[in-house]
Amino acid sequence: FTSTNNTTAGRQRETGNIRTWWWGRSIALAVNFHGGALVVNYPFDNNPSGSSVYTASPDDDFFIWSSEEYSRHNLPLWNSSSFFHGITNGAEWYAISGGMQDWSYHWHGADHVTIELSTIKTPPYSQMPTFWNDNRESMLAYIEASLVGVRGIVTDADSGQPLAATVAVVGRSLPVYTDPDVGDYHRLVLPGS
Repeated sequence: FTSTNNTTAGRQRETGNIRTWWWGRSIALAVNFHGGALVVNYPFDNNPSGSSVYTASPDDDFFIWSSEEYSRHNLPLWNSSSFFHGITNGAEWYAISGGMQDWSYHWHGADHVTIELSTIKTPPYSQMPTFWNDNRESMLAYIEASLVGVRGIVTDADSGQPLAATVAVVGRSLPVYTDPDVGDYHRLVLPGS
């Protein structure tokens, strides 16, 4: 997240394609699913020192809350013996550089987590009904988390046309951006002053 290079130049084709796709959208909440552990991993995944230490983002409170919204409906996650309530700060778990969740949060204001669904990287297909049952309510709860915060539409006072704008919340260092075609924005933030 400390990189000033937010271009597709020199990137692998898949990385460039997802960046180009993302730039054309206004995304508030995102997730990617992996296997290999059983945990919800939230930003930051990295820090300037590259050390594996807790590295809070400006929206750490929201990330903890939304991660727990996912894990509390999934008993294997919630009751994890490795991670309290089945969640972890990425950099505290192990620091990585160049992860998608840090990139989408830092550059686009999207609250993005990685959910590790199984300690087995490639579980047998026969376990899919169990995974579905463990994760269905969790996915719905996480989607509902996207409704928390403030939202609106930014338009030109004279023409009423939508505007591309940056929306900032006092006390939060990362802004969100309006969709330039519609002018709408959604800033995920927990209730408060």
